[in-house]
Amino acid sequence: MKKVLIVDDSEVVRNFHGSILKSAGFSVETAIDGADALEKSLRKDFDIILTDLNMPNMDGLTFVRKYREENKDTPIIIITTQEEALHRIKG
Repeated sequence: MKKVLIVDDSEVVRNFHGSILKSAGFSVETAIDGADALEKSLRKDFDIILTDLNMPNMDGLTFVRKYREENKDTPIIIITTQEEALHRIKG
C-alpha cells in the first residue's frame, strides 16, 4: 500500500484530501505544519507528500527545502490557494 503524508494546518483540508486518498487505496498520515511533517518524515518513508504553503511554525516551502536536503526522490505536490506566480516558481 502506498503511503502519503498530507501536510496542512486545516483539519478540514487534511480530512478532505485524506478521505479521497484512502478511498483510492492509499495509507494516509497527516501533519499539522511543516515542523510536524519534517519530524514524521524522519521516522517513516512516504511515497508521496501533499503540502500546503501557508502554515504556522514552519511553512510549506521551508518544509520542502529541509526535506529535500535528505530526500530528493519523493514526489511532493504543493496545494495552495496562493495565486502569485512567485509561489509557483519557488514551488
